[in-house]
Amino acid sequence: MTKKPTAIIGVGNYLMSDEGVGIHAIAKLRTMNWSDDIDIIDGGTPGVALLHMIEGRKLVVIIDCADFEAKPGEISIFNAADLKRDTNDEISLHATDLLGALELAKHAGSYPEKVIIVGIQPEHIGMGTSLSTSVEESLNEIPKTLKDIIL
Repeated sequence: MTKKPTAIIGVGNYLMSDEGVGIHAIAKLRTMNWSDDIDIIDGGTPGVALLHMIEGRKLVVIIDCADFEAKPGEISIFNAADLKRDTNDEISLHATDLLGALELAKHAGSYPEKVIIVGIQPEHIGMGTSLSTSVEESLNEIPKTLKDIIL
């Protein structure tokens, strides 16, 4: 099966409240109409499985919970190529080292032409499948944010 050139991948731990915002975003995006050349993927907590999801793509947009010291629910766009991996201060809050998996993709020759990370500042990380109000409200901005990146 041929992969579509663009993938929007939501990652995170659905069972850890705001940490699962990427998964919640994908559920919302799947109810909308997107171009036929875009895959909408629930990546869960992928680890090295991310390599298979991004391989052969031109553009990959990853939606994830990220602590960038902003107001809860705030969205920020990161060009993955500009992010430096620091084992003491990972941008991703879940157990999967997102930047480490992307670095591995570079070494494996499966890195897409462009990788963008859409980070959403959490309010609460803890057991539960519901998002905090501020993070839930930020999901309304995700489609426009994505369209700005993709178009």
